[in-house]
Amino acid sequence: MKIYGHVYLITRVDTGRSYVGSAVGKFDDRIDYWGSNDELYSEISLLGTELFKKTHLEDVYETVCSCPERGQYTRKRSNSRVNRQYLLMVEEIWQRKLGTIYPFGYNRCFACSLGTALQLKTPEERSEIARRREAMLTPEQRSERARKAMASMTPEARREKARKAHETQGPDGRKRRMRKAIETMGPDGLSARAIKIAENLGEDGRKARKAKADETLGPEGRKARVKKAMETMGPSGLSERARRANASLTPEQRSERSKRIWADKSAEERAMILKKVWETRRKNAALRKAQHDSSE
Repeated sequence: MKIYGHVYLITRVDTGRSYVGSAVGKFDDRIDYWGSNDELYSEISLLGTELFKKTHLEDVYETVCSCPERGQYTRKRSNSRVNRQYLLMVEEIWQRKLGTIYPFGYNRCFACSLGTALQLKTPEERSEIARRREAMLTPEQRSERARKAMASMTPEARREKARKAHETQGPDGRKRRMRKAIETMGPDGLSARAIKIAENLGEDGRKARKAKADETLGPEGRKARVKKAMETMGPSGLSERARRANASLTPEQRSERSKRIWADKSAEERAMILKKVWETRRKNAALRKAQHDSSE
């Protein structure tokens, strides 16, 4: 007869607490399966498998039933529902025999009432279980799991997931997430990420993104953003950035940019700019005159 499933026993060596479970297939083929109990799973993830011993208890064979078909002819087939129910019955027998129900063991309920117990779990309990499992992982394991999950998704699914996370987190959550990402990546990582995003967007995409950001911020927001960027970069960084920006523009684009910047200024700001320009010119003229007199 063919083996349908088996019942196994997992024992924690130092405390003696046990768990009786069942699985479809042969015991040797499922030797690395450590059950679906949340408490046991957390302890194995935290402590490792060295403190736990897995033992084979009993095999359950397939139940074959005769099914009438086409009049007098019959055929035999495996009844999956009967096999599953019989496997749970054998599991419950061993649970009662060994006394593995909580708090003496890890089993929360008898096997035949397992489906009812799973249905009784609230969304909050399921979220708490997922949170505890996430806390057991190392940063490397979380990164690897996230990488595998993203690799298996289509670009549309990734964008939809990012959109839902963006809506769920709210403004404060998005700020915390961005601050944490900036601290983790560092200046070099941020620069490389910005370059990669800019390359993927293309010229039209960058223009559309900048226009949308400017529209969202408004005049005051744009001024605050420029002020913060100037404070962060410092004089040398600003000079280098301006030099690169001017080098990438044609004379017509530079003229158009100057007109646009001048049009956004108020009358007081324009007067202040002109005053600074004339003061700078006077200083430069005086400096040149002093250099000329000293050379003579």
